[in-house]
Amino acid sequence: MTKPGSTCDVPVMNTDILPTVLEVCGLPAKPDLHKDGVSFASLLRGATKPVREALFWHFPHYGNHGSGPCSSVRVGDWKLIEWLEDDSAELFNLATDLTEKHDVAAQHPEIVRQLRERLHAWRKETGVNMPRPKP
Repeated sequence: MTKPGSTCDVPVMNTDILPTVLEVCGLPAKPDLHKDGVSFASLLRGATKPVREALFWHFPHYGNHGSGPCSSVRVGDWKLIEWLEDDSAELFNLATDLTEKHDVAAQHPEIVRQLRERLHAWRKETGVNMPRPKP
């Protein structure tokens, strides 16, 4: 199915693995088990078109990796991280800064606005849990 030694630069997510394995094995999809996943079997066959237009992440809690509550969206080479405690945002151009070391939000306020709108719409559409103050 995939040419040995081939690579693909199209981003996918770990939630995409199950629907991909099911499709490659000729098994029916199980949407109740992979609600957030999309098969990337087409990429394994050589396609270069992304299987989704945007990637979203949501971590409404503190993690053991030192990060605080945040949500993120990636569209093309742009990745926005919105910090939920103070409503600040960081923007990274992954084409030139894959390690996310250089926040360029101040230089691209329109991209920040567009990605924030998209992120907020996704959070509303999916009904994510947001942090709440302790009573």
